[in-house]
Amino acid sequence: MRLAARVIEATSEAVLIADHEFRVTAINPAFTTITGYDADDIVGKIPHLEDSRAGDDPLYAQMWRAIEDHDQWEGEFWNRRKNGEEYAVRASISSIKDEDGKIQRYAALINDITERKQTDERIRFQANYDSLTGLPNRSLFLDQLDQAFDRVKRTNKKIALMFVDLDRFKWINDTLGHDAGDDLLLQVADRMKNCVRRVDTVARLGGDEFTIIMQDVDEEKHTRLVAEKVIEALSEPFRLKDKEANIGASIGISIGPSDAENTTTLLCNADLAMYAAKKAGRNTYKFFTPDMNEEAQARLEMENDLRHAIDRDELLVYYQPIVDLKTGRVSAAEALIRWRHPKRGLVSPVEFIPLAEETGLIGPIGEFVLIASCVRIKAWHDAGHKDLTVSVNLSSRQLRQGLSTEVISEILDFTNVSAEHLAFEITESQMMEDIQGSIEWLNEIKGLGVRLSIDDFGTGYSSLSYLRKFPIDTLKIDKSFVHDMTFNADDASLVEAITAMARSLKLRVIAEGVETREQLDHLRALGCDLIQGYYFSKPLQPDEFERLLERDGEDWCERLAG
Repeated sequence: MRLAARVIEATSEAVLIADHEFRVTAINPAFTTITGYDADDIVGKIPHLEDSRAGDDPLYAQMWRAIEDHDQWEGEFWNRRKNGEEYAVRASISSIKDEDGKIQRYAALINDITERKQTDERIRFQANYDSLTGLPNRSLFLDQLDQAFDRVKRTNKKIALMFVDLDRFKWINDTLGHDAGDDLLLQVADRMKNCVRRVDTVARLGGDEFTIIMQDVDEEKHTRLVAEKVIEALSEPFRLKDKEANIGASIGISIGPSDAENTTTLLCNADLAMYAAKKAGRNTYKFFTPDMNEEAQARLEMENDLRHAIDRDELLVYYQPIVDLKTGRVSAAEALIRWRHPKRGLVSPVEFIPLAEETGLIGPIGEFVLIASCVRIKAWHDAGHKDLTVSVNLSSRQLRQGLSTEVISEILDFTNVSAEHLAFEITESQMMEDIQGSIEWLNEIKGLGVRLSIDDFGTGYSSLSYLRKFPIDTLKIDKSFVHDMTFNADDASLVEAITAMARSLKLRVIAEGVETREQLDHLRALGCDLIQGYYFSKPLQPDEFERLLERDGEDWCERLAG
């Protein structure tokens, strides 16, 4: 008995001995360490498992039933220490009987398993919830979607699944940094939760992709209202690093079970509808329709074909002449990509360039155009056309995908082309997305000695103060203004203002989309420097362009003279 007493005194487990009425008769030091109660607090009293998270009545009922039936109970519950702190307990209680089978004592062994419980909770949270926003992650979302879909099958109700993709999130990350991006995602999560009911689920799948499961949907009208509410909430400015940032969201919606027989298809359909929303101009929502599947299949087929287009020698570079109004001669050309598909024929860049941007194929395609253009510059210069310049369209995505100034310099060296005969065209809207970033990488490119042109000028609403900061040589007036200026006074005034502004900044002006004699005369009267458009020539294959150069501009002079 003395040995047993010493063992009980030394053990790290809390030991409590009680009489047949469960009145405490003894405890060991570990009991005081774990619970905070010493002998004076508890001996002679009946302990009560206060504030057990499992609930007192069910817990005690189960405990006493097990002791009566099996002389022992073992279980886990949450309790409170003397200081009020919660802790997790694993307890084992046994009854000790005499020779006649009457209970004489109860012995309880108690372990503090708080740390283990907290670790289990962390593991459970990490497995099911997004660590940044606290929203359900993909795993938990898919599980909840399965449960919601199962309920739908047993009732006449429907569920709506929204696939939400943030617009311009990558721009926030690239310009303000990943900390600002994380802050934005937190704010987005809070705003989205405020747009739905308690029974609905908002989840983050990863990156800037979120989903909403709407339970028990009776009418499409309610789903529309929630989608509009989300778009309105995410269109409000966000405060990031003491700056205002605006994003927006594209939302795709699919309804179960009418749109799909299983959750996998339902999610896929919502994703297709989201891409349709992006295609429609972003910051809007679209419901899934069956024809979206056909479009998706066609898009996938085109993407696969486009991936092999360079290897199969299907991509071509055409060159559209740019005419100097003073000399009447071709002084430059714009390189324009074309795709000669083996089955579909000549595919317009309007169809495949956005796809190339989305899939990352714009990187190798852009490099192909640049190399091909430099090879042509060298060939035409060797043929005697020493002053000819070729402009190539450039996007920020190409730069992010590896088209650095080092690569551009290597291409110029490899083709033996002087940088001053290469020009890059960057759209105004692209530059205005990140003004400071644009200034930095434009200065890097300008440092190579190439020329820079703002394409589609007039559509991005650049202010004069910003325009002065860009290291550009040329403004290219958007063809939509040129097209309408002969019958639209506002467009005519805008073209005149752009020309005057460029002159004050010592920039050259190119008017693109010139198709009529009236447009030409108007532009010449304004003092425009260069003209590009179908009035002179459509984009030409290299050999056709070379034959045009050999005519030494005679046809152009006649046209200009009228």
